[in-house]
Amino acid sequence: MLENIESFVSLIRPFHLWLIFALTLIYAIPFSFMLIFHWKNYGTNSRTIILAETIYLLVIGFLLVAITITISLFSSII
Repeated sequence: MLENIESFVSLIRPFHLWLIFALTLIYAIPFSFMLIFHWKNYGTNSRTIILAETIYLLVIGFLLVAITITISLFSSII
């Protein structure tokens, strides 16, 4: 089982990871705009909406930065 995983990982190139990251951005950016638009226009409690926006943007930002760092480190190893 481990040999299969190692052979699969050896086939992955940084280009593939950056392509997946770009596709993730293409999905995440419009989705984020739609969420924030709906929260602002259809939300009932403004304090809750501000908290939700803040948490969402912090988490999505952290994840994108973590993915970028991980791909950069993986690229430098290969």
